[in-house]
Parts: sequence; C-alpha cells; structure tokens
Amino acid sequence: MGSADSADSPMSPINLHLSPLDITPSRSPSQGNLTGNSRKVKDAVVDMQNYWDRWDSSNTRAAGVISNIANSKMAAVYKQDGDEDNGECKSNTSMPREMEGMCTELTTHMESLKKVVSKFNAISVMLCNVSELDEHQLSNQVEELGPLFTTWPTRKFAESASELLKMFERELALKMTIVENVAHCCDRDLMMVYSAAWLQQPYIENRGKMIMESMLQEVNLR
Repeated sequence: MGSADSADSPMSPINLHLSPLDITPSRSPSQGNLTGNSRKVKDAVVDMQNYWDRWDSSNTRAAGVISNIANSKMAAVYKQDGDEDNGECKSNTSMPREMEGMCTELTTHMESLKKVVSKFNAISVMLCNVSELDEHQLSNQVEELGPLFTTWPTRKFAESASELLKMFERELALKMTIVENVAHCCDRDLMMVYSAAWLQQPYIENRGKMIMESMLQEVNLR
C-alpha cells in the first residue's frame, strides 16, 4: 500500500537554482557626477558635438560669402551686352573692388573652420591617451570590469574621434583650395562647382554623423 500511495501522490516540486546572468555593469554611474576617465570621455564627446555645431555655423555663413563672390565676379567678367560665352578674364575686371571685403570675410570664416579641426585633433589625442591609461588600469585589475559607459571600450571612443578628425581634415583641405581659387576663377561652371562642393562637404560622410550620434548615445546624451 505504501508503494501505491507513493505512486498516486502528486509529484514533488523541483527546485531549480538558476544562476544569474553574468553581466558586467558599467563603471560609470547612470546618475550623479562622473569622475576620472568617465568624466574626460564624456566631456570630450560634448566638446566634439559643440565644435561640429560651430563648424556648421561657419560653413553656412562662408557659403553665402562664396555665392556673393561668384555673383560679383561673374558680373565683372562677362560683358552686359550678352557676350556671356567669351569667358575671358579682363585685366581690369577680374578682381572687382567690392570683392576685397568679401574675401576678408571668407578668410575669417576659414580661420574658424581651422580652429575646429585643431580642437578635433586635440580631443583625438586626449582620447587616445585616456584609452591607453584605461587599458593599463584594467590590466592591473584582478576582477573583470565593465566598459566606462554602455557597451563601448574606451578605445572605441579614441578610434571614432580619429575617424572624424580625418574626415574634417580632408574637408578643410578642400575648402582651403576653394578659398585660394574662388576669387580668381573666371569660369562660370567651375564657380558653380566651387559653390556646390562647399555646401555638400563631400569628405564629411553620412557615416560621420552616425559616428557622432553613436558617441552621444554611448555616454547617455541621447
């Protein structure tokens, strides 16, 4: 009977002891003031976004100046009697007097763009140094530590800043070429190319914006 009772009795519950997921938390608090490497990285990301905004502002103003230079130059180069296909620069009209102020203004905007790239370079170097320091500190830890923020290792911030810097350096070189030649250009089609290239910024790829957005998200600013 005892065996029959045992067979008819309900099954005893099985106690499952599930191990918790091995998730290494971020080393930076989600709230409160950051310190050390976390503070440096987050400040660097904020600075890069601010300098990019300055770049866009100066670039837009400079584009307007280039448009004015193009209009002034073409009006001086081509005769008003409809002979617009000649395309020859006249010695007395190749550099209209009113363009002097425009060129000065364009140079001022160009200096602002150079400063942005200089700041990007400084930030890139700083993040590289922080990355090396962080990796050295991690190598001396007995227990594994998580990333500074969400998922990125510190080196990813340095690599992203370096990639953005290269884009802006190439774009700056293009703009310097345009600035050096736009006031002396006598060809309408080439002038249109200069204006379009300045606005389109071919070397600052869409990937650059994605990188910047990813950096902001990683430090919880998006």
